[in-house]
Amino acid sequence: MQEEFKILAAAESGNLALFELLITPTTNFNFVDTNGLSTLMHAAANGHVSITSNLIQSGAQLDLQDKYGRSALMFAASRNHAEIAQLLIEAGAQLELTNSLGETALIRAASYGNTTVTKYLLTAGSKLDSQNEFGWSALMRAAYGGHSGVVSILIHAKAKLDLQDADNWSALMWAASNGYANTVAILISAGAQLDLQNKHGATALMLAAYYGHLSTASLLIEAGANITLQEHAGATALAWASANGHLYLAERLRIAKKELDKNYNIANSSK
Repeated sequence: MQEEFKILAAAESGNLALFELLITPTTNFNFVDTNGLSTLMHAAANGHVSITSNLIQSGAQLDLQDKYGRSALMFAASRNHAEIAQLLIEAGAQLELTNSLGETALIRAASYGNTTVTKYLLTAGSKLDSQNEFGWSALMRAAYGGHSGVVSILIHAKAKLDLQDADNWSALMWAASNGYANTVAILISAGAQLDLQNKHGATALMLAAYYGHLSTASLLIEAGANITLQEHAGATALAWASANGHLYLAERLRIAKKELDKNYNIANSSK
C-alpha cells in the first residue's frame, strides 16, 4: 500500500520519471486514497497529460468517482485541462456521470467558464440541458458566473434559454442579479424571456434593480421588460431600487415609467 501511495503522489505532482520507476506489472492503477481519488483523478485534476495518457493505456478505470461523486473527466472539465478532457473522452469516459450535487462534466466546465472543454463535451454528445439537484443547467451556471463565452457556445448549441431551477430562476435572472451586462445582452439577443418570475414573483429586472445594477437594468428596460410587474409582496422594480438606495437606477425606472404612461395616453387619445 505504501508503494501505491507513492504512485498517487507521483501522479499528483506530475513526476513522470518517478511514476514510471514505481509502476510494475502488478500495480493496482485503481487504488484510491482516503478521499476516494484514484491515480487517474490526481493526474487529470492537476493537468498531467503524459501520466494521464499512461494510465489510460495501462487500463485504469476511467469512471471511478471520489466520495463527492467526481470523476477524472469532471476534474479535467472543472480545471480547464482541455487536452486531458479530450484524452478521457476519446478513451470512452462517461459524459453523463453526475457528482453528489447532480452535476455532469458539462455543468462543471460551464461553471468555471471553460470554453474549450465545453466545446469538446458538446461535440462528444453531452446533454445540453441536464440539471443538477437544484435545477441548474450548464447555461444557468455559466450565466451565474458571467461566463459570456460559454453562454454563447451553449446558446449556439441550442440550449434551452428559459429553463428554470428549483426556485424558478432562469439563466437571465442569474446574470441580471449578478450584474453581468454582457451576458444579459447575449441572452436578450438570443430571445430569452424577459419577464419570467421566480418563486417569489421577482423578474430579471427586479433583481437587477434590487442589487443596483444600472447597466443591466437599462438593457432589460430597453429590450422591453415589464417595469410595472409586481412580485408576490406587491413591490415593483422601482420600489426595490428605491428601498435599497440605488438612486440613479430608481430615476432610470421613473423615466421609463413616465415614457410608458405617455405612450399609453397617446395611444388612447387617438382612439
